[in-house]
Amino acid sequence: MQQDTMNTDEFTQFADSAKACPEPIPQTMASGLTTSFSGGKMVVAPPTPVQSVDTSKWFVLQTKSRQEKVVCDFFKERQIEHLLPLVAKTTYYGRRKIKSELPLFPGYVFVRSALQDAYAADRTNRLVRIIPVFDQAKLEEELRSLTRALRADQRFDRHPHLVAGVPVEVKSGPLQGVRGVVESRLKRDRLVLQVEILGQAISMEVDTDLLVILEDAPAAVVNVKGGIRAA
Repeated sequence: MQQDTMNTDEFTQFADSAKACPEPIPQTMASGLTTSFSGGKMVVAPPTPVQSVDTSKWFVLQTKSRQEKVVCDFFKERQIEHLLPLVAKTTYYGRRKIKSELPLFPGYVFVRSALQDAYAADRTNRLVRIIPVFDQAKLEEELRSLTRALRADQRFDRHPHLVAGVPVEVKSGPLQGVRGVVESRLKRDRLVLQVEILGQAISMEVDTDLLVILEDAPAAVVNVKGGIRAA
């Protein structure tokens, strides 16, 4: 059987045309790697990385006594998002004045992480329990408003219980953007910021003119609060 052959001139011409090919010819291998031929060389490109899915969630960590800041240091070293609301306190010992920062909610630390990070903190033997958060959006909104209020350095009181009132938002002033619940007063309203999962809250005085009712406020409740304008 006669075989097709190339003379030297024909082979040289074929090789030159292959090198001059401007576009590489991609081929996909079974391993997921992509190869291309360009200029007589085979180039192997790594597979396209798969985007990681964010599995972090908010957890409430109940700590042992006076272990809140130590637990926060654990997360800080690992660059894991966490929150420990602190309030300034001044103590007098005779003529000495000592300023310190104490947890607003003693015994609790909020952390946004993967579950295994919360378990890692539990293995430090500084936690009592890990409390799962089923309504992530609600807790995040509560913590956001609480953080803004504390940064505004407004005077507040601890509220003895959670309240069912009108959800409002502060539209201007140092507390702008803070959301909470109001209980009606004669001339001024008291804005209650609560963390429902803890069953704890703080409250502060806010001028009624600075408040607007949120759109999702129950109409039956809104109607009895005549001094507040709807958004």
